[in-house]
Amino acid sequence: MLQHKQFSEISGADAGWLKAKHHFAIGPYGNPTHKPIGNLIVLNDDEIAPHTGFGLHHHADVEIVSYIR
Repeated sequence: MLQHKQFSEISGADAGWLKAKHHFAIGPYGNPTHKPIGNLIVLNDDEIAPHTGFGLHHHADVEIVSYIR
């Protein structure tokens, strides 16, 4: 059963141009008590500053969905 999390319980990082909240723990990121759900292994809330972004980087065998608001 999924449990409701408070937004304040969600770990994050602030790199200036990127403010990220990691809903699931993966590697060193995120609250280790928040585990992935099946094939859904990463769910981040990312706030990316205008005219910045991620450089090219490799994700093998991973589908990425972006929601822009």
